Amino acid sequence: IRRQRQMCIRDRNRGQYVLKVENVLTASILQIPLVRIKEITVYQAGEIIPKYKASLYNSYLVNADSPIFLLINNTRHTFIPIEITDEKAFFSTHTNHMFIIGLYYGLVFIVLIFNLFYYFKFRDLTFLYYALFLFFLTFTFFIEDGLYFDKTPHKWFDFGGFLNIGIATSCFLFASTFLNIKHYFPKAKYITFLLLGLMFLTYMTSKITGNHLFFTITKTITCIVIIKYWILAF
Repeated sequence: IRRQRQMCIRDRNRGQYVLKVENVLTASILQIPLVRIKEITVYQAGEIIPKYKASLYNSYLVNADSPIFLLINNTRHTFIPIEITDEKAFFSTHTNHMFIIGLYYGLVFIVLIFNLFYYFKFRDLTFLYYALFLFFLTFTFFIEDGLYFDKTPHKWFDFGGFLNIGIATSCFLFASTFLNIKHYFPKAKYITFLLLGLMFLTYMTSKITGNHLFFTITKTITCIVIIKYWILAF
């Protein structure tokens, strides 16, 4: 029987959180499905619980003997989900999840290869811009799925702002070329240039000051650029 519980802590102040989990009825996997929360210490019966290796996220094997306490140092999220799943059900879900995301990334890789082939064959920039847009978007999913931090040694590097700028820029280039937007809305690009410049400034400000609010603004502008060209396409 699969058991899941969701707990969230919402607070205006970002920093250190202490969470208590009770009434676990059997040996279970406690998981926090957020890859960007890295400093987590889990205690049960006065002992530190080691990380559970068979998972992409921060996961821990806990028992039903006593309450569980989590000490979390968090500078980015104010929503902290906690899932508690029966160990057997966890393995089944994990296997299915890995199969689905493996199938997705395999298909994306094939699409990228085809678009690069067509670009070199026909010298049409539309294929290259689409390949770039798909690459940046998929790499974002790759990180959020936990695969980047699990499969690569470069865990210290944060691609977030770089990927957001890449997504917005490649979206602008692909949509403008594929839809011939410059013939219908010739001034649309100037607004996009302004938004891209603002994105770069907010991202650099977030890196210099360490204030995550500016990084959130960067992501918001990315969404604005994508929605803008979605509307122009209609």
